[in-house]
Amino acid sequence: MTDGRDFEKRLIFIDLGFKARLTPHNDYGCDVVVEKYRGMKTVVQAKLSSRQAIGLGAVQEAVTSKAMYGAIHALIITNREYTSKAKVLVSLYKNGHVLIVSRGHSLI
Repeated sequence: MTDGRDFEKRLIFIDLGFKARLTPHNDYGCDVVVEKYRGMKTVVQAKLSSRQAIGLGAVQEAVTSKAMYGAIHALIITNREYTSKAKVLVSLYKNGHVLIVSRGHSLI
């Protein structure tokens, strides 16, 4: 993979029967908006990092984009791990439907 947009395009939502569209670069932290049933949306933030763990800023952006796009879920996907602070913030949003996926791990 060469860059973040390439990473986003490789997400498999369309193959799973979802409608998926890439967002513009000024996207409030959302890279892909996914719809499955009756307009119910999930915002997806794809974070490609060569070295660093993904921090709580990514979680904050996902929560913001969830509100901006009127989504019911926010999903953050990365090829790295998450910092402990990011995991704590996600745990506070469990009822707010914020999920993270990292390299080698399923939904948290």
